[in-house]
Amino acid sequence: FHNEEEKYHCEKKFGKCSIVVSKHESVNDFKNKTRNIENAVVTVLKGSLYNSNKKKVLNAGDVVSLDELKKIIDFTSPEEVEFLVVKPLTN
Repeated sequence: FHNEEEKYHCEKKFGKCSIVVSKHESVNDFKNKTRNIENAVVTVLKGSLYNSNKKKVLNAGDVVSLDELKKIIDFTSPEEVEFLVVKPLTN
């Protein structure tokens, strides 16, 4: 799928989709980089996400639409988080 030097933030085409493995040291970085992405599905590969009440809302292995994730306004993570983002290709 990828070599170690291109492991993160390298977009790959798979059928009619685009797949990206991304690594973020902060949730704000993730939010900024996904601001303009629509109709995507996100899988947490490493780390966990917490809501504003410090309740864990997503763990490694959880899958959620990016739109649903954006609805959790104040989610945070005390650790580095890796995601798999799958989105449809636009023509």
